[in-house]
Amino acid sequence: DLTTNANDFRHQSGAYELVLLVGDAALQTGFSWKLTDNLQLSFHEDSVPDTNHLNLYSAKPEIVHQFREDEKRPPASVALVFSALTALPLLILLILWLTIGVNFSGLPLGLSPLGFHISHGAVFALMYLYWKYLDMFQTMRYLALVSIPLFLFGHRLLATLAARREKKA
Repeated sequence: DLTTNANDFRHQSGAYELVLLVGDAALQTGFSWKLTDNLQLSFHEDSVPDTNHLNLYSAKPEIVHQFREDEKRPPASVALVFSALTALPLLILLILWLTIGVNFSGLPLGLSPLGFHISHGAVFALMYLYWKYLDMFQTMRYLALVSIPLFLFGHRLLATLAARREKKA
């Protein structure tokens, strides 16, 4: 019905070519079959001719993506200073341990101190992995697994130290 579908043709009267296109996603190569070369359609005489209807199916200009310019980075010396500032608390801790004299001989030997220190080191390794590779949800899942032996070994180690202190007193 051309009276109700005139908008599909932009009210442009004239000769049209009728082609049947056959193809879908599963078909490697589709084909076209020209049904008629000269189909005359006429619409209202008062329709305004559209000059852009020929450009409707022409090739559009190529869109070229432009990446954002890289931000300027600070010099390597600035990065080195900030890296040193982050390592400074560890250096202060080691210096203070040397000045007050850390008593490593008071540390009990056994499975619980070894397990506590290994699982504590695993937490620090997990922090590094979170910083470099993991997202928050993966880190929380691994932290839940590592925190169980950390809690158990830590509780056992503190109980051993408290029992040893009571025995001395």
